[in-house]
Amino acid sequence: MAARIAGVALVLCAVACALPAQPAQAYELLGRVWPDRTITYNAATDRDRAASLYAARAWNRSGAGVRFRRTTRRGDVIVRAGGSACGGVAILGGRRAEVRLGRCGPDLTKLVATHEFGHVLGFGHERRRCALMNIALDQTGTPIRCNQRPLAFWLADPLRADDERGARAIARLRR
Repeated sequence: MAARIAGVALVLCAVACALPAQPAQAYELLGRVWPDRTITYNAATDRDRAASLYAARAWNRSGAGVRFRRTTRRGDVIVRAGGSACGGVAILGGRRAEVRLGRCGPDLTKLVATHEFGHVLGFGHERRRCALMNIALDQTGTPIRCNQRPLAFWLADPLRADDERGARAIARLRR
């Protein structure tokens, strides 16, 4: 059995953050979505910049109505290395976030970054359907509720239908 890679989101809020998903959609939204339509991000290392660019492109095409944009200054989201294991964490607080990416290979780091950027947008972990926002990925990049596929499959199109339904729901909340 392949080892699992944990994707954890720490959300700073005073009340319970998970909102129940509607029966027709399984995606999980947190208590609040990112407040602005543009989210700037900055990453210090080449590996983290490549992963962040990949994640930004995936979510920018998702229909979420939000644009991730790289900056050389202090961004809304700071992306940095964090931890010795392969995985990631998004620490959210108001209009700032920190995404920490563990020690994965460069391709797997792209998928972990995309998952963590989903938390920045306002997603929780999806526990019922196949989605990049499932709580963990295996060594091939396959989310735990999805059929096993090679890493190249996930890199070609990381967001699943459930992730995209959630992105459209976030866009509707912004109107």
